[in-house]
Amino acid sequence: MKYIVIVGGPCGTGKSTVAHELALHYKDRNILRDEKEVYIEGDSFHSHANIEKMSSGIPLTDEDRLPWLITLARYSSQQFTKENSGDICFLSCSALKKKYRDLLIQTITKINPDIHPIVIFLHGDPEVLYKRVSGRKNHFMKPQMIKSQLDTTEPPDSFELSCIPIDTTSYSTIKDEIDDVIGRLNKYL
Repeated sequence: MKYIVIVGGPCGTGKSTVAHELALHYKDRNILRDEKEVYIEGDSFHSHANIEKMSSGIPLTDEDRLPWLITLARYSSQQFTKENSGDICFLSCSALKKKYRDLLIQTITKINPDIHPIVIFLHGDPEVLYKRVSGRKNHFMKPQMIKSQLDTTEPPDSFELSCIPIDTTSYSTIKDEIDDVIGRLNKYL
């Protein structure tokens, strides 16, 4: 079995950090062997138009997000065709709505039915997320966009199989969070 672990959630939840740490933990199985690319950062696949909108404080629409999501699903699925590839890939991507997560999962499994997508959905206290995003430097996502992301977010329910919800603001350290995520993820791998 091959796995694409999608680390989703609103901005400020630590998607990139968690995906990167997971990729390092599972490095022997990771298909992205280049140390500069230990996971796929979804933000780097946004179109110029999407980045301009978000930089201007304009929330993305479904129409803006759908081509981006399909690109991410295709790109992450294609990683398994590389020579000497392992069996796991990590993708950070907001995947805020259930239909976005469904689209990612359906596109991935349509491309390769041997791939099993797993979603780790990060969420947390809005005030903490705002503080985190306010402290960022040189990122197109501005703190005022948190409200629109939270308004858009559809947290996974118990019917979303292979989806692990994680409250990122309930841990005292990132190590505690990563250890918990690894423990939960290992039940699927």
